[in-house]
Amino acid sequence: TLRAQTGSKDIYQKLAWAANKEVLLNGIWTNVVNTTSYTNEEGIAYTVLGVWKESVSDTITIYCGYDNECEVHFMDSLYIIFDGTK
Repeated sequence: TLRAQTGSKDIYQKLAWAANKEVLLNGIWTNVVNTTSYTNEEGIAYTVLGVWKESVSDTITIYCGYDNECEVHFMDSLYIIFDGTK
């Protein structure tokens, strides 16, 4: 589970998530993160990252962004390296 914090309390915001990695599931290319979430009353949003065997030794970039109530766009990213251990 990944978390993003907007800092805006009591304002629900829609966040977009994306990764630079997709997996082929049932003939459809699917992003390894859920692509949308909403903040809670504390300004925190969550998404789920799917970890696949094919991702071992990969560095995956996760992006998250949103527009605030003044339509200013914010975006951040992080890198995750799968080493194959628990």
